Amino acid sequence: MLLLPLPPETRIACHLDAKDLPGSGKALLHADPHAALAEGQRRLQTRWALAMQLHALAVKTAPAYQNLALRESLQSIADTRRAYDVWLFAHQLPCSLDYPLLAPPPEEPPGPAYLAAWLRQVIAENQILAKLEVFRVQTLLARCCQDYQGQLVNLCEPATVNLLGRAVLGLPPLALTLTDTHRAALRHTKAAPLHEAAERLAKEFDMDAPTLHAVARTLAARIPQGHLENVFL
Repeated sequence: MLLLPLPPETRIACHLDAKDLPGSGKALLHADPHAALAEGQRRLQTRWALAMQLHALAVKTAPAYQNLALRESLQSIADTRRAYDVWLFAHQLPCSLDYPLLAPPPEEPPGPAYLAAWLRQVIAENQILAKLEVFRVQTLLARCCQDYQGQLVNLCEPATVNLLGRAVLGLPPLALTLTDTHRAALRHTKAAPLHEAAERLAKEFDMDAPTLHAVARTLAARIPQGHLENVFL
Protein backbone atom coordinates (compact mmCIF):
# COMPACT_ATOMS: atom_id res chain seq x y z
CA MET A 1 0.00 0.00 0.00
CA LEU A 2 1.50 3.32 -1.09
CA LEU A 3 1.29 6.52 0.88
CA LEU A 4 -0.65 9.14 -1.03
CA PRO A 5 0.86 12.63 -1.25
CA LEU A 6 -0.97 15.12 0.93
CA PRO A 7 -2.49 18.22 -0.63
CA PRO A 8 -1.04 21.47 0.74
CA GLU A 9 -4.15 22.40 2.72
CA THR A 10 -4.15 18.99 4.44
CA ARG A 11 -0.46 19.19 5.28
CA ILE A 12 -1.11 22.54 6.92
CA ALA A 13 -4.13 21.19 8.79
CA CYS A 14 -2.16 18.26 10.17
CA HIS A 15 0.14 20.67 11.97
CA LEU A 16 -2.55 22.94 13.38
CA ASP A 17 -3.61 22.40 16.94
CA ALA A 18 -6.00 23.91 19.46
CA LYS A 19 -3.15 25.88 21.04
CA ASP A 20 -2.70 27.73 17.74
CA LEU A 21 -6.18 29.17 18.01
CA PRO A 22 -6.66 32.45 19.94
CA GLY A 23 -8.71 33.01 23.05
CA SER A 24 -8.72 32.10 26.73
CA GLY A 25 -11.12 31.88 29.65
CA LYS A 26 -9.56 34.95 31.33
CA ALA A 27 -10.43 37.09 28.32
CA LEU A 28 -14.12 36.62 29.09
CA LEU A 29 -13.78 38.76 32.23
CA HIS A 30 -13.26 41.90 30.17
CA ALA A 31 -14.66 40.98 26.74
CA ASP A 32 -18.00 41.79 25.20
CA PRO A 33 -20.02 38.58 25.83
CA HIS A 34 -21.66 38.59 22.42
CA ALA A 35 -18.33 39.03 20.64
CA ALA A 36 -16.72 36.38 22.87
CA LEU A 37 -19.51 33.92 22.07
CA ALA A 38 -19.13 34.54 18.34
CA GLU A 39 -15.35 34.12 18.59
CA GLY A 40 -15.69 30.89 20.56
CA GLN A 41 -18.08 29.48 18.00
CA ARG A 42 -15.74 30.46 15.19
CA ARG A 43 -12.85 28.68 16.90
CA LEU A 44 -14.96 25.55 17.42
CA GLN A 45 -15.98 25.56 13.77
CA THR A 46 -12.31 25.89 12.76
CA ARG A 47 -11.39 22.93 14.95
CA TRP A 48 -14.24 20.86 13.55
CA ALA A 49 -13.20 21.71 9.98
CA LEU A 50 -9.67 20.55 10.81
CA ALA A 51 -11.04 17.30 12.22
CA MET A 52 -12.99 16.71 9.00
CA GLN A 53 -9.83 17.20 6.92
CA LEU A 54 -8.04 14.68 9.11
CA HIS A 55 -10.99 12.30 8.77
CA ALA A 56 -10.66 12.41 4.98
CA LEU A 57 -6.96 11.59 5.31
CA ALA A 58 -7.64 8.75 7.76
CA VAL A 59 -10.11 7.22 5.30
CA LYS A 60 -7.67 7.65 2.40
CA THR A 61 -4.78 5.97 4.22
CA ALA A 62 -6.77 3.17 5.90
CA PRO A 63 -5.54 -0.32 4.87
CA ALA A 64 -7.71 -2.35 2.52
CA TYR A 65 -7.95 -5.06 5.19
CA GLN A 66 -9.39 -2.66 7.81
CA ASN A 67 -11.59 -4.34 10.38
CA LEU A 68 -15.12 -3.66 11.54
CA ALA A 69 -14.04 -1.47 14.47
CA LEU A 70 -11.99 0.89 12.31
CA ARG A 71 -14.49 0.95 9.47
CA GLU A 72 -17.45 1.69 11.75
CA SER A 73 -15.56 4.36 13.70
CA LEU A 74 -14.62 6.21 10.51
CA GLN A 75 -18.12 5.77 9.11
CA SER A 76 -19.64 7.10 12.33
CA ILE A 77 -17.64 10.30 11.91
CA ALA A 78 -18.79 10.60 8.30
CA ASP A 79 -22.43 9.98 9.23
CA THR A 80 -22.45 12.61 11.95
CA ARG A 81 -20.13 15.23 10.49
CA ARG A 82 -23.03 17.70 10.16
CA ALA A 83 -24.43 16.94 13.62
CA TYR A 84 -21.80 18.78 15.66
CA ASP A 85 -23.40 21.75 17.42
CA VAL A 86 -21.34 24.76 18.52
CA TRP A 87 -24.29 26.04 20.55
CA LEU A 88 -25.16 23.08 22.77
CA PHE A 89 -22.87 20.37 24.23
CA ALA A 90 -19.91 21.59 22.22
CA HIS A 91 -17.63 19.38 24.33
CA GLN A 92 -19.42 16.23 23.13
CA LEU A 93 -18.83 14.32 19.91
CA PRO A 94 -21.81 13.04 17.90
CA CYS A 95 -19.94 9.91 16.84
CA SER A 96 -18.66 6.60 18.24
CA LEU A 97 -14.90 6.01 18.33
CA ASP A 98 -14.62 2.32 19.12
CA TYR A 99 -11.38 1.42 17.33
CA PRO A 100 -8.61 0.79 19.92
CA LEU A 101 -5.45 2.82 19.31
CA LEU A 102 -1.85 1.99 20.15
CA ALA A 103 -1.36 5.41 21.72
CA PRO A 104 -4.77 6.86 22.68
CA PRO A 105 -4.76 10.66 22.96
CA PRO A 106 -5.61 12.44 26.24
CA GLU A 107 -9.31 13.04 26.74
CA GLU A 108 -8.66 16.74 27.33
CA PRO A 109 -9.40 19.02 25.62
CA PRO A 110 -12.71 17.40 24.61
CA GLY A 111 -14.86 17.84 21.52
CA PRO A 112 -13.30 18.48 18.09
CA ALA A 113 -9.80 18.89 19.56
CA TYR A 114 -9.99 15.32 20.88
CA LEU A 115 -11.40 14.05 17.58
CA ALA A 116 -8.50 15.65 15.70
CA ALA A 117 -5.98 14.02 18.05
CA TRP A 118 -7.72 10.65 17.68
CA LEU A 119 -7.64 10.90 13.90
CA ARG A 120 -3.97 11.94 13.88
CA GLN A 121 -3.17 8.73 15.73
CA VAL A 122 -5.21 6.66 13.27
CA ILE A 123 -3.27 8.27 10.42
CA ALA A 124 0.08 7.60 12.13
CA GLU A 125 -0.80 3.91 12.52
CA ASN A 126 -2.11 3.69 8.96
CA GLN A 127 1.18 5.09 7.70
CA ILE A 128 3.17 2.49 9.64
CA LEU A 129 1.07 -0.25 8.04
CA ALA A 130 1.60 1.32 4.61
CA LYS A 131 5.34 0.60 4.92
CA LEU A 132 4.74 -3.13 5.37
CA GLU A 133 3.80 -5.99 3.04
CA VAL A 134 0.12 -6.76 3.40
CA PHE A 135 0.44 -10.55 3.60
CA ARG A 136 2.98 -10.30 6.44
CA VAL A 137 0.72 -8.02 8.47
CA GLN A 138 -2.34 -10.20 7.83
CA THR A 139 -0.43 -13.34 8.84
CA LEU A 140 0.42 -11.80 12.21
CA LEU A 141 -3.11 -10.51 12.68
CA ALA A 142 -4.53 -13.99 12.05
CA ARG A 143 -2.14 -15.45 14.64
CA CYS A 144 -3.20 -12.82 17.12
CA CYS A 145 -6.94 -13.11 16.43
CA GLN A 146 -8.42 -15.36 13.75
CA ASP A 147 -11.41 -13.03 13.38
CA TYR A 148 -9.38 -9.83 13.43
CA GLN A 149 -11.70 -8.28 10.85
CA GLY A 150 -14.72 -8.71 13.10
CA GLN A 151 -13.22 -8.18 16.55
CA LEU A 152 -12.21 -5.09 18.49
CA VAL A 153 -8.47 -5.35 17.82
CA ASN A 154 -5.82 -2.91 16.66
CA LEU A 155 -4.54 -3.70 13.16
CA CYS A 156 -1.11 -2.23 13.76
CA GLU A 157 -0.13 -3.78 17.08
CA PRO A 158 1.14 -7.27 16.06
CA ALA A 159 3.27 -5.87 13.24
CA THR A 160 4.70 -3.06 15.38
CA VAL A 161 5.59 -5.48 18.18
CA ASN A 162 7.47 -7.74 15.77
CA LEU A 163 9.11 -4.75 14.08
CA LEU A 164 10.59 -3.76 17.43
CA GLY A 165 11.58 -7.32 18.27
CA ARG A 166 13.49 -7.80 15.03
CA ALA A 167 15.09 -4.36 15.34
CA VAL A 168 16.32 -5.18 18.87
CA LEU A 169 17.91 -8.37 17.51
CA GLY A 170 19.55 -6.51 14.62
CA LEU A 171 17.46 -8.33 12.00
CA PRO A 172 15.90 -6.70 8.91
CA PRO A 173 12.73 -5.43 10.61
CA LEU A 174 10.25 -5.40 7.73
CA ALA A 175 10.31 -9.19 7.42
CA LEU A 176 8.28 -9.23 10.68
CA THR A 177 8.71 -12.97 11.37
CA LEU A 178 10.09 -14.21 14.69
CA THR A 179 11.02 -17.78 15.61
CA ASP A 180 11.16 -19.52 18.97
CA THR A 181 14.91 -18.85 18.98
CA HIS A 182 14.28 -15.16 18.44
CA ARG A 183 11.70 -15.06 21.22
CA ALA A 184 14.13 -16.76 23.59
CA ALA A 185 16.72 -14.10 22.75
CA LEU A 186 14.17 -11.37 23.55
CA ARG A 187 13.13 -12.85 26.89
CA HIS A 188 15.26 -10.52 29.01
CA THR A 189 15.06 -7.39 26.84
CA LYS A 190 14.96 -4.17 28.84
CA ALA A 191 13.25 -0.89 28.08
CA ALA A 192 16.32 0.92 26.74
CA PRO A 193 16.97 -1.38 23.74
CA LEU A 194 13.29 -1.26 22.83
CA HIS A 195 13.26 2.53 22.78
CA GLU A 196 16.52 2.62 20.85
CA ALA A 197 14.97 0.27 18.30
CA ALA A 198 11.89 2.51 18.10
CA GLU A 199 14.07 5.52 17.36
CA ARG A 200 15.99 3.68 14.62
CA LEU A 201 12.79 2.49 12.97
CA ALA A 202 11.32 5.97 13.05
CA LYS A 203 14.37 7.48 11.37
CA GLU A 204 15.11 4.71 8.87
CA PHE A 205 11.57 4.08 7.66
CA ASP A 206 9.92 7.43 8.44
CA MET A 207 7.50 5.86 10.91
CA ASP A 208 5.73 7.70 13.70
CA ALA A 209 8.15 7.82 16.64
CA PRO A 210 5.60 8.46 19.43
CA THR A 211 3.60 5.41 18.36
CA LEU A 212 6.69 3.20 18.27
CA HIS A 213 7.79 4.44 21.69
CA ALA A 214 4.30 3.80 23.09
CA VAL A 215 4.53 0.17 21.96
CA ALA A 216 8.07 -0.05 23.38
CA ARG A 217 6.76 1.07 26.78
CA THR A 218 4.02 -1.56 26.67
CA LEU A 219 6.50 -4.28 25.71
CA ALA A 220 8.89 -3.27 28.50
CA ALA A 221 6.07 -3.92 30.95
CA ARG A 222 4.89 -7.18 29.35
CA ILE A 223 8.20 -8.94 28.70
CA PRO A 224 9.04 -9.58 32.38
CA GLN A 225 5.75 -11.48 32.67
CA GLY A 226 7.08 -14.18 30.32
CA HIS A 227 5.01 -16.16 27.78
CA LEU A 228 6.53 -14.31 24.85
CA GLU A 229 4.72 -16.54 22.37
CA ASN A 230 1.70 -14.35 23.13
CA VAL A 231 3.69 -11.13 22.74
CA PHE A 232 6.09 -11.61 19.83
CA LEU A 233 4.14 -13.56 17.23
